[in-house]
Amino acid sequence: MILTTDPIIGEQEAQRIFDFTGDEQVIHLINSLSAKARAFMQRDRLTQSLTTTIVEKLRGPSMPMLFLHAPVYDTDFSTYDLTVKVYSSAVLSDTYSANDSEVVVTTNDYSSRVDLVGGCFPETDGASWLEVEYYGGWSVVPGDVYAGAIMQGRVDLKRLNGEVGLVDHSHKGNSVEADQAGVIQEVADVWRKYRMLV
Repeated sequence: MILTTDPIIGEQEAQRIFDFTGDEQVIHLINSLSAKARAFMQRDRLTQSLTTTIVEKLRGPSMPMLFLHAPVYDTDFSTYDLTVKVYSSAVLSDTYSANDSEVVVTTNDYSSRVDLVGGCFPETDGASWLEVEYYGGWSVVPGDVYAGAIMQGRVDLKRLNGEVGLVDHSHKGNSVEADQAGVIQEVADVWRKYRMLV
């Protein structure tokens, strides 16, 4: 089993917090928690990677702004650029660059937005789209997101061991265990404010 390249919690931390001795179980838990966090918060990346760009394919109406699914790493764009490519009928028709001041980026832990200077991005349809390429993710996972991952991990381990979860009893006396694999309410309340705008 391979550890995700975008972990919400480190392997050694998880071994210490969840009292694991085997690597495979801790890797499985980290991968599961990271996938749940990305899905719930609608993020393409949680942690920064300066070796792999994020490429978002976006569609929508004619607007001067686009909302991204990860914080942008380099907002002065001295080293890492952000580009918006316009594809019309599946052919590259235009490119806007933050480095050339054609787009302006506003980003923080909660949301990220790209504004086109002096205009609107074109309306897109099935054969047209916008492609945003950038480096992004949190340099450090926010403390409450991290705490939520620990809470969720403890519940997931109890679910795995059958210690918690909903069991329904039919009128014939059969027990049926309902799927309780989602994000628990307490964690959802913490993570909700980090959900990226679509």
